[in-house]
Amino acid sequence: MRTPIFYLLLSLAFFQTIVVNAEQDQVDLYANNDIGMPGDTISIEIAVNGFTDILSAQASINWNPELLQFINVGDFGIKDFGQSNFGTTTANQGHVRFLWEPNDGLAYSTIDSTILFSIRLKIITDDPQKVPISFTDTVSGPAFAIEFANENYKILTVNTHEGSISVYSKLSDLLNIESTANSSCDEKTPNGSLKADVAGDTLSYTFRWFRGDTVSSTPDFIGYKYDSIPTGKYTLQVIDQLGEIFADSVAAMVANESNQKDIITIDSIVSRTNCSEEKEKQTGYLEIKINDSQPADTYNISWWKGKFEDGQELADFRDSYVAENLYKGNYEVAVENIANGCKTYLIDSIQEDLPEIQLTMSSTDNNYCKNGANGYATVLLSDAENFNPAYYWFNENDAIDTAQARFKGQVYENITFGKYTAWVIDLDSECFNTGDVVVEQNVIYDEAIITQKNDTLFANNDQANWSRNDVLLQHTGAYFVPNKPGYYAITISNEYGCISDSESLFYGVTGLEDTNLEINFYPNPFRDLIRIVAHQDLLDFVYFFNVNGKLISEHNHIKNKFIDIDLSGSPQGIYLVKIGSGGATVSRKVVKIGSK
Repeated sequence: MRTPIFYLLLSLAFFQTIVVNAEQDQVDLYANNDIGMPGDTISIEIAVNGFTDILSAQASINWNPELLQFINVGDFGIKDFGQSNFGTTTANQGHVRFLWEPNDGLAYSTIDSTILFSIRLKIITDDPQKVPISFTDTVSGPAFAIEFANENYKILTVNTHEGSISVYSKLSDLLNIESTANSSCDEKTPNGSLKADVAGDTLSYTFRWFRGDTVSSTPDFIGYKYDSIPTGKYTLQVIDQLGEIFADSVAAMVANESNQKDIITIDSIVSRTNCSEEKEKQTGYLEIKINDSQPADTYNISWWKGKFEDGQELADFRDSYVAENLYKGNYEVAVENIANGCKTYLIDSIQEDLPEIQLTMSSTDNNYCKNGANGYATVLLSDAENFNPAYYWFNENDAIDTAQARFKGQVYENITFGKYTAWVIDLDSECFNTGDVVVEQNVIYDEAIITQKNDTLFANNDQANWSRNDVLLQHTGAYFVPNKPGYYAITISNEYGCISDSESLFYGVTGLEDTNLEINFYPNPFRDLIRIVAHQDLLDFVYFFNVNGKLISEHNHIKNKFIDIDLSGSPQGIYLVKIGSGGATVSRKVVKIGSK
């Protein structure tokens, strides 16, 4: 089964030049030209000029049915025009006709170049040829007339312009490449060129050129004409208007017609092996040969750091076949043949082959919680026997200055916790590296823990200091019996001065829950203020808890029948209220709603 080449669906998409008619008694009818391959379905657009005050129009579209097969019509461009306006019973004979009249009986106008409709035809021949798309009826007898009538019922002159579908059997029939040889003797100003088109079209495609014989994501040039290029191989990739690959990896060649016959090579390259910035210590080295030798007094030679156009000339090596003491980087050498004026340029680079300073860092914790200094930091150099190393230590924020180093050596002893940097240099190559290490602080103390059993709070240390609601109490010991609710915590310390604070634990007032205790809330729900009233005894205390059990409002020693409480700073929601009155307690729920 033959696979259709989808990218050929894109047509040349041009109409013949449409000229606005000076006379109003004629109409121009156009079919466009397109291209395709066997099996492709092509859409031919039927356009019109001079469609002014038209009351009726009829014509037929005709083709060779042995070469093209009718699919359908569509893309209707004027009012009241559709499938029902077409006669397709003779489509298998290469003939489709249309008849149009406006439904309202009123004359209709449209602008020039309006597409009346499109007819889709499938290529069913395998032979390359040009198939006409005409308006001449060769099927009917008598022929179906081409008629356009205006609002005065005048039959207008219709000028028809046939289109075509050009059938191609292979890609090479479509893509044309022209090459112009390079005759320049200066490699910086080549004059070779390549030019491409698709069946004469240079506007509907994107031409991507690559130097060499491979295609990559970044072309060397985009455009149908690639000028000022040197001798060599090139590759072309063509993209159609849909962004699809029309032609991929098409080879092209620019021939050499210059007088340049010299073969110039960079014969020796030595890498940089020293980290020093001093010029005399650089080991980079480049050497060229011309026709496998180094002839005298025949060539002008210049060396450049960077490019010839904008780099820095290495004047010390002018007319020398060797450039030395070079730093890492790109270099270019320009060679001019004095006899014929031909110029050649070579680019190469000096790489680095530097010794690798690999460091392993380790540390020992500083085992004091305050003012201790018994930590260690250590640096190890891999393959140390191959180096002549020196070790310097710095604190985290120190500048690297060997004269100001905190310590010299592999092991930095008796240091407190923190971050330290080791700077290690090989004195022979002057290459260096740095490593960071952190000395942790190992604080020695027991974690403070508070627990509750019945009415008693317990600490895990018999020297615990107790606090309530972050206020220190005058109490030290392993247990405590509170006489009022609140958040209780302990703080413990050890001989090193290390301090540990426990998590806070809420202690609520215990007592008999009296469900018959008569307490009222006004209002409930409430917005910001709520009044709590006791009808039997005086109020002792009132505590508000949110849904998470957190105490948010505390009122003790009330000794009154009522209390007004402002919760304007608390969010809306459900709150649990614990109330003490007459030695009994009761719990109720209240609801806070949003403020006005």
